[in-house]
Order: sequence, then C-alpha cells, then structure tokens
Amino acid sequence: MAKVIIGGQPVEGNLDTFERLERAWPHIEAVQTAFDGQAFMQAMSAMVEVVAVATDRDPVELKHTLKTSEFHGLRPFFNDLLVQSGAYQPGEDEAAADPADDRSTETSTASSPNS
Repeated sequence: MAKVIIGGQPVEGNLDTFERLERAWPHIEAVQTAFDGQAFMQAMSAMVEVVAVATDRDPVELKHTLKTSEFHGLRPFFNDLLVQSGAYQPGEDEAAADPADDRSTETSTASSPNS
C-alpha cells in the first residue's frame, strides 16, 4: 500500500486491480503531460483524482480535505502507486512517472575530464 497524509491524517491506497488502474489512467496521463502553469494545476487536479481512485474516496471531498501543504506528499504516493500497480518498474526514470514535478531552475556547465 502507498501512504500519504491527507487532511492531517495518514491514508493508504493502491491501484491493485485492473479496474482501479483503468479508472486512474486518464488522470495519470494528464499528470505526465503537464509542463506549464495551467497544465500543472490541471495535473494536480488529475493527481487528486488518482488518489481518490486509489483510496476509494470522493474526489470533491478529497479536494476539500487535502491541504496545500500536503501536495509535496502526493508525488511519492503517486509514484508508489504506479510502481505497486506494475505500471512502472522500480528504478525507471521518475520523470517519466511525473514530469510535472521536474521543474528545476538550476543550471550547470559540463565539466571537462582534464580540468
């Protein structure tokens, strides 16, 4: 079971049946394709839908319960769900599981092996 905090309470969920994974898949795809600000908010909403499916909760109720400070816990939960369901294998590029969270603004220069 994947675990996350929602509304200050620990919650467990899974996508252990094909039916659950199938219901969640359109929302998983929405999360994977989010790259700009508006799409990111849509992706967060889609991620809440995945969490709702995995935890047998009403998505509207979940949106009212979920605190914005708990968003950071959704990505690991989402990734755990995908791995546990078999949709992704452990060690696969996590950006493939959730590119919306790969928003680094850091830059680096390549180093020369002779320096």
